[in-house]
Amino acid sequence: MIIDFEGYLSSDKFESGVIDTMRTTNTLFSYYKEGYESLIILERQPLFFVFLTYIPSGHHTHLPTLEQSMQNENGKPRQSVGEWVVNTIFQTREADAKSIFTKIEDLNIKDNIIPFIRDELYRF
Repeated sequence: MIIDFEGYLSSDKFESGVIDTMRTTNTLFSYYKEGYESLIILERQPLFFVFLTYIPSGHHTHLPTLEQSMQNENGKPRQSVGEWVVNTIFQTREADAKSIFTKIEDLNIKDNIIPFIRDELYRF
């Protein structure tokens, strides 16, 4: 039996780092998580789409963690300790977001939702 320890850590750190951090903001949010990618949608006007990537322990990164990003801090070059970092943030109008979610529903997209949403946001 092969155990994906890094996958387990990424899920654990998503709950303890990303979700717990978002709960402290008192902002309604929803999220998607697919492997080492996640998307947090801040449900306020305008809508914010925050794309995160999990960087395994020992890999080099310069991207900010969610907490650093929320404090308007830039990430600093470092060795990752196994952490979720902010890759991209999009701001969009509610009408544009609704059109994306309508496409997801109409096309019956079940997998790879995060890359689909990212691609659609680049079109606006």
